[in-house]
Amino acid sequence: MSQDSVSVVHEWKVNHLKRLRLYLLFLLVAFPAGRFTGLPALAQDQPNAASTRESLDEEFQLRLKELSDWCREQGLDEERTATAQTLFPRDPQRQYLFLPEGPAPQPHAALDAAWREKLRTIRSNYAEQLFQLAGRLAEGEQGAPAYQLLHEVLYWDPEHVTAREALGHRRGPDGWQAYSERLTVREAPKDHPDLNWPARSYQLVTTENFEIASRADEATTRMLAEQLQRWQWVWRQVMFDYWSSPAAIRSWLSGKTKARPAAKKYRVVLFRSKEQYIAELGKQIPGIEVSTGYYSDQLRLACFFASQESQDFATWRHELTHQLFQETIRTRKSPFSEERLWLGEGIAMYFEGLYDFGDFVTLGGFDTRRLQYARLRCLQEGVYLPFAELDALSQNQLQAHPEVRQLYSQSAGLTQFLMTAEQGRYRAGLIEFLKGFYSGKPRADAWSKTVGMEAAELDRLYPEFLRVEPGQLQRDLIAPEAVTELALPQCELTDRDFEQIGRCSALQWLELGGVELTAERLRRLEGCGKLRQLFASGSRIERGALAGLQGWPELTELDLSGSELTLDDLRSLAGLKRLRILSLRQVSLPEEGAKELAAVSALEQLDLSGSRLATGFLERLRTLRPELKIIRD
Repeated sequence: MSQDSVSVVHEWKVNHLKRLRLYLLFLLVAFPAGRFTGLPALAQDQPNAASTRESLDEEFQLRLKELSDWCREQGLDEERTATAQTLFPRDPQRQYLFLPEGPAPQPHAALDAAWREKLRTIRSNYAEQLFQLAGRLAEGEQGAPAYQLLHEVLYWDPEHVTAREALGHRRGPDGWQAYSERLTVREAPKDHPDLNWPARSYQLVTTENFEIASRADEATTRMLAEQLQRWQWVWRQVMFDYWSSPAAIRSWLSGKTKARPAAKKYRVVLFRSKEQYIAELGKQIPGIEVSTGYYSDQLRLACFFASQESQDFATWRHELTHQLFQETIRTRKSPFSEERLWLGEGIAMYFEGLYDFGDFVTLGGFDTRRLQYARLRCLQEGVYLPFAELDALSQNQLQAHPEVRQLYSQSAGLTQFLMTAEQGRYRAGLIEFLKGFYSGKPRADAWSKTVGMEAAELDRLYPEFLRVEPGQLQRDLIAPEAVTELALPQCELTDRDFEQIGRCSALQWLELGGVELTAERLRRLEGCGKLRQLFASGSRIERGALAGLQGWPELTELDLSGSELTLDDLRSLAGLKRLRILSLRQVSLPEEGAKELAAVSALEQLDLSGSRLATGFLERLRTLRPELKIIRD
């Protein structure tokens, strides 16, 4: 990939994320300040701190409402809109991590000066209250929530000196410096110790915490270096109790010590292409050709490759997570080789589900990619291995399991449940267990003593966690433009939920099994113009509703199994010019339906397993479309 093309791709990603953040904030414009009922407590706050956080949020909301009313009285419409944008709703199934890399955006200088000062005062007062809460959390042995709050303080008040100093930030001539921005690029002076790369045949790019040996172009390598550094900051906030303790925060806040940046240099290799990645690693690592990234705990080395199309950020975060867990503290080698591989992979998949909004990121949420497949397997397909059995699988047993893909999906879902359910009730215990598991083989009762979730209870609560509630999409789908896959089987959805799905302009795969489909609901999905696969097995379809499928010109696969279909419904399918795979299992089809299905010009495969076919249907269809692959019982 050329440097220019990398720059274009990177610029697109940056601008896209900015648009997502603006979309999230502008949602608030539709809700005048007086209509808010209170911001939910942060997901990362532990339950015994949630009520305190909620009261602070309610007071903050009240002050903003008063400012909004003042703007209305003064005729300051633009300032009132900006006041509403100060708030944003929080999904209790997500973590919100604030990454102050410099001063937060300030209101435009052209806006009213008195309003700007009032808003600054409200924000700084709120920040101070959060700072005091962080101290109380640290006193209460809640390290990660306290550490995260110290970072959030700086989102609301970038000039909060005590929080800055506690976190080890330095004030320079250009303002506060949160992290080292040093990034150096040079020809490697020595042969690579693990690859057959002679000196000066590759670049060596270093940041505060990473050393990247690269044969990709410089722009791509710089982008990787910046992203790895940023993702490490996210990991350190979420996993604070893995590498530090509440006592450290208490020491920072008392002024006895200050937080120090991580001194570790993590080693990474970036190959020029996938072909080079496979050629150089294939002899050492079986199956590397099907991977898009790899971490070797033996070499303590993460391996990635540059792509002509787009960079696989999710895989990069996944492998980085393995590396951070393995190398940040003293650990044993291959801790998951004998048991609990589900957890090692599950926590890495959890960090794949990151949305980046610039000065903050979110982790978790019902819309993360991995959770879609977990929901599909459990709720629609009924595939679920009891937790006690999954927990006992060794690395070889899980990876050789005939349903390994389903087990990986289940692992991702279970881990996200334990990290986010009930406002993060089990998160601290899970992190404590991970620390002990990586450090040394834990005692038999370690899980029950730290996590506190027994197997039977987890089996019972997990399916309910996966189920999407009515109105949840409308409320909690915070970045619809980024969603490419969405599974909502056996869920009760509202018309407004369908309207929100329609905002998923990049959506390619949609599972609506068992969901009621009406003409109005399908009309609301017209914004999903890139949809390629729609699965609606067992859905209740309103007569004539399938005419709405014409809005999806890219649709290549459709599943309407178990539905009651009329000739008009079948006739609607002829307008899908790219439809190649159609599933009509357990459907009643009249003889006349053969003509309508034959008219689907691009159709290559038709699944009629278990269907009730009128006499002469198959003979007529095969006469009209002899090349069509028809699947029967």
